Amino acid sequence: MQNLSQSARISSGIVAIVALAALSLQFWVLIGNHHGRGESGWDALWLFVGYFTIWTNIIVALVAAATALRGDDGPAIHSTQTASAVYIAIVMLIYELLLRQLWKPAGAQWWADFLLHNAVPVLWVAWWLFFSRKGGLDYRDALKWLIYPLAYLAYALVRGALTGFYAYPFIDVSKNGYGGVMISAAGICVIFVIVALLFIAVDRRLARAITP
Repeated sequence: MQNLSQSARISSGIVAIVALAALSLQFWVLIGNHHGRGESGWDALWLFVGYFTIWTNIIVALVAAATALRGDDGPAIHSTQTASAVYIAIVMLIYELLLRQLWKPAGAQWWADFLLHNAVPVLWVAWWLFFSRKGGLDYRDALKWLIYPLAYLAYALVRGALTGFYAYPFIDVSKNGYGGVMISAAGICVIFVIVALLFIAVDRRLARAITP
């Protein structure tokens, strides 16, 4: 187990604060939108927890806060930090490739969108690159880290079947059918694995570089 430097703990805490601010701002925007339509805060919360982006930012906020508070960087938390960095990097990648062109947010929604999809990913990946311990990861971890996105997919599909709401167009069964959704999901899983393998390769390379 290694002890983190003060700068590493402070910067990790800053990432946690930014992620929490982004989540809070997005929830506030949704509440305002729902109240404007005569709907309740519970309706806003139900929509809020429908998105992979939201869950992943929650994960980053929790991992970053735990890192700042614990002050250590052992193998277990390093694996968790890396997995969360992979997840949030995928959030930015998929958003930029597939979703950004689908809408034009403005005002507070633009800021929430920017923080959730760009600022938090860049900050957390940069923290992982410069401050996290290096080494101890295995290429098989890439498959283990698929559990979370696959769990989200199952949740999203069950939720969609019950309510008709699908958070993302590529998992919309009503438009694509289950076959089309499975093809899209398989493609995104391949992207997940490639990005995860890249992170692991960088981690192992940096570990060798800093080992005397």
